[in-house]
Amino acid sequence: VDRFCIDKSSSAELSEAINSMFRWYHNAAKCYVYLLDITQPRWKPAFRKSRWLIRG
Repeated sequence: VDRFCIDKSSSAELSEAINSMFRWYHNAAKCYVYLLDITQPRWKPAFRKSRWLIRG
């Protein structure tokens, strides 16, 4: 969502969006995520190496 909906040229909007996303995920009872690079039945080792966990 942030890729298309947040004006990253505005530091105020970016900061507000990041804080909002943190609250949404932190307060969620469940959070489902689709990680494109995790396709193996034995997902735990692949999860630890997922490129999504090392994004900056």
